[in-house]
Amino acid sequence: MNNNIIEFGLENVHYAKLKYNQTTNKTEYAIPQKILGAVNLSLNVSENTNTFYADNKPYYISHSFQGYSGSLTIAKPSDDFEQEILGIEKDKNGNYIEKSTSLKSEIALGFEIKGDLEEKRIWLLRVNLKRPNQTHNTQTENVNPDTYTFELNALPRIEDNVIKIKTTKKLMKIIIITIFPKFQN
Repeated sequence: MNNNIIEFGLENVHYAKLKYNQTTNKTEYAIPQKILGAVNLSLNVSENTNTFYADNKPYYISHSFQGYSGSLTIAKPSDDFEQEILGIEKDKNGNYIEKSTSLKSEIALGFEIKGDLEEKRIWLLRVNLKRPNQTHNTQTENVNPDTYTFELNALPRIEDNVIKIKTTKKLMKIIIITIFPKFQN
């Protein structure tokens, strides 16, 4: 699977709302939904290092990997995404109401990256998103679209500590059947 010399591109970004079932001790996922207009995804390793010193030098170094932090920039979130994941409410007049008490949902986040030989599909299995930062600019002689940037944390799944699954396009069907059994592709 690591046959690529280079990787590039970002497309086929999807999310699946998740919930943890305390009866079965398993994470359950809704049917994946497409996020249109993906611009950029940045993931930074979230790891702590602890150095133990003895004999006047580093004697032992331990690492604790907690997942990833980063950001997802998109053209604009859909109304469904804002309601389902960000907890924004739609009133009887069609207005969207964002409250300080709105409850957000965790998601699984999937995406595809290209390579010189093959595409890779990646799923982060437990992602917590912050509300998006927004940039709105005045229009000049060139129209530059505004974007929304979500800060995110990809965390270990509660039941098995799995953070990420990376596979090829060919093997993705097995992942979909295993993780998202409700999804019919």
